[in-house]
Amino acid sequence: IELGKFSMGPFMLTDVVSGMHFDTQNLLLLDKTSFGLQGGTMELEGSLNLSYTDRIPLEFRLAGRADVAVLNLILDTDDLDLEGGHFELNANLAGDLLQPEEILTSSKTSLKIEDLRATYVPEEVEFPVSVLEIELNKDHAELKALTLHMGEEDDLTFSGDIQNLSTLLFEGIDKPVSSELHITSDKLIWEDYLRLFGKPKPKQAEATPKSDEAIAEAERKFKSSLRNIHTTLNPRITTDIKEFRYRDMEAFHDFRTAISFKDGQTLQLEETRFMHNRKTAVNLHAEIDISDSPKTHMDLQLQASGNPEELNDVLNNDTFFFKEGTFEVEAHI
Repeated sequence: IELGKFSMGPFMLTDVVSGMHFDTQNLLLLDKTSFGLQGGTMELEGSLNLSYTDRIPLEFRLAGRADVAVLNLILDTDDLDLEGGHFELNANLAGDLLQPEEILTSSKTSLKIEDLRATYVPEEVEFPVSVLEIELNKDHAELKALTLHMGEEDDLTFSGDIQNLSTLLFEGIDKPVSSELHITSDKLIWEDYLRLFGKPKPKQAEATPKSDEAIAEAERKFKSSLRNIHTTLNPRITTDIKEFRYRDMEAFHDFRTAISFKDGQTLQLEETRFMHNRKTAVNLHAEIDISDSPKTHMDLQLQASGNPEELNDVLNNDTFFFKEGTFEVEAHI
């Protein structure tokens, strides 16, 4: 079979070539099937079982590459818009052709995308994705790598997994979703991260990136995104950041923390530790308000120990100075 164009749902296939025959009266085999799909080519082989009147069992292998815009058609959501680059797909599919959720929970797929722009539409937040690698094994999604290019100096890489992915993709499925997310970075500058959430709308005059108004708006969008993450995934998050710069403070090094949601309005930082300016060891536990309040309230328990000279900057001493020895501090803020 050779077809110039073939419409299948929202997809327009081009240059369709397929060899097909019946292995038995009800088993249709597709051999050496290929077709063009917006910016790329796919190859397909497998079988359809036509023995039943209420279902069509299939087994297929699908591989190839295409434009990222194709994924918008597959996901069919108003909340996420994908642009730029191509994706590479390798899938072993099984299940009922008439039940997409069954195919998801019975299949194994790997997906890789480079140089992607992903926009979270409700908050108009655009994420510049350098690399995205995902493996789907039945109803389990493993995020192998998601790297965001934050600025000139810093990248942020996510990995983790989601159990019961079908609940997120299909209506009428209420299996509980659970997820783990790991965040790593050699260097993270907080202003670069907030800038993702503080970009002006195209028709607005551009605000000064570090103005109080811009930072407040960026923090509002950031907290709103966190609440949506809690509602959708309720993940447990761990971080490992080699160097973390927050505004004009001295750099934090070896920043590690476990993050979870106490509820939809409160973020918890547990087992948090870092070195301040490589001289002071800090351990803390915090609860952070992520509600829609214009201010961000925090309940913080802190322990710190290290070189007393660090206190000179913290206390803004100009009449006397700490030198030598060690100090220990416990505080509830």
